[in-house]
Amino acid sequence: MRFILILLSVVFLQSTSKAQFIDDSPAMQAAINLRNDFVKALEKKDFIPFAHRGMDGAIRMLAGHVRDVEGDAEMSDRLLRNWEESSLRFEAILSSKVLDLGDHAPLFPWINEYLDEMAAKYGTIIYTLPLVKDIQMINYAIPVVFQPKGSWQTDSASQGLDLRMEYRKHFIPFANFVTYYVTLIGCQIVADRQGQPEMKKVCKPAAEKLQFAMGRYVAPVVSDWIFNASNQSLQIGANRLKYNTVEDLRRAIRN
Repeated sequence: MRFILILLSVVFLQSTSKAQFIDDSPAMQAAINLRNDFVKALEKKDFIPFAHRGMDGAIRMLAGHVRDVEGDAEMSDRLLRNWEESSLRFEAILSSKVLDLGDHAPLFPWINEYLDEMAAKYGTIIYTLPLVKDIQMINYAIPVVFQPKGSWQTDSASQGLDLRMEYRKHFIPFANFVTYYVTLIGCQIVADRQGQPEMKKVCKPAAEKLQFAMGRYVAPVVSDWIFNASNQSLQIGANRLKYNTVEDLRRAIRN
């Protein structure tokens, strides 16, 4: 009798797991679709909207952390107010002032000031939070990514560095950041729309898998192509995307 109960339990767990992953398909498909849209934008060198969406998702997640974990509604609201003001100018800044931007100068200095204030208030441990590290990275990376032949090259060249590899050091983290936050938020939105918040549990591992594939297979190629400016157009084949279907992504998450 005990054996039968154990067998039934195993069958039940397996069938539940299978049903769960079937239900997860819309959210994971949304993540794949957003990754594909981002790749198309990279091919066209028209990725300002995706950079904006990625930063928007990360900033709002940090505001949620400050409110819910630190219990500081005032700091959270201030972060959102500052971001919404900067957000309105995001595309204009990158479109009209890109030639004035150089390496190691943050896109938005106020973000660094805000993080320093957080560290003074809650302790320097906040600098170790992945979300904070991501926001710091993207704030410094974007100016270089959007200026592949900019003034940042002078110092690098004088040090005998490979400029193509130096550009990669900024571009790949940028592409990884955008992939992760855009696909994560998009996946979560679909889970909410489906009325099945439990689907959200696959969003983070799905975003992580897509981020890794971006950094390993897609971003290095796009980075070199943009830096060299040797082609009029670029097409990333499906073989480089790694995860093309929900089933691909589902297997990667489960393994």
